[in-house]
Amino acid sequence: MQLIGPRTTATSAGDRGNEKHEVTHPHRLVTWSTIERLTWVFVITSFVGLIIETIYHLAVYGELQSRVGLVLLPLSPIYGAGGVAMVLASDYSKHLSLPVSFVIFAVLGALVEVVTASWMESSIGMMSWDYSDLPLPLAGGKTSVVVMAIWGVMGVVCMKVVVPALDEHLMPLVATVPMATKVLVAVLVVDIVLTIVAENCWSLRMEGVLPETPVQKAFALLFSDEFMARRFASMWQIAA
Repeated sequence: MQLIGPRTTATSAGDRGNEKHEVTHPHRLVTWSTIERLTWVFVITSFVGLIIETIYHLAVYGELQSRVGLVLLPLSPIYGAGGVAMVLASDYSKHLSLPVSFVIFAVLGALVEVVTASWMESSIGMMSWDYSDLPLPLAGGKTSVVVMAIWGVMGVVCMKVVVPALDEHLMPLVATVPMATKVLVAVLVVDIVLTIVAENCWSLRMEGVLPETPVQKAFALLFSDEFMARRFASMWQIAA
């Protein structure tokens, strides 16, 4: 039995000299259509998450505060990462029971938050959230059982409502403008790289390290302490 490779289909049983060969490629896990789909998921959920968090902070604290996570685009990548994880999990768990799917989404959401918070803590010495005041905090306040339950509910909604709408309505529309995703991917990559470098330079300046290299000096001008403090108002430096 042939598992991988060309598949041959004969035009007739008696004429071996006039065969048609139908070539099928091995299954690829990552295709451009997958990247295209997940890119739009990332952007949409990053934006929607930002709007919801901004409204929540305004309603609870009476303050309109910048909750963005990038230096250029109005997006909060933590929600984008969570959205991508939810969609990928939905593709593989749609046939599972709702309770099992809920647990999978809850664990995935917690992992996204814990990994992201741990990376921020170790790389730039800063944090953006702390759930220590919520009931049943986990991983030093990087997530909690309450927040995991919220991720679980959002995942189920994503699987039942968002993913079908995405595949039925948005992706056919995106396919009519193929360059749109390519431009969006390029802008996202540039913004993410700029954000990582800007946050690292800002963290050094907050520690009292004066800009020395050309990159540090350039970023001190482009993304000053005042700009970064306004832009990333929800971030704070971890005490040494």
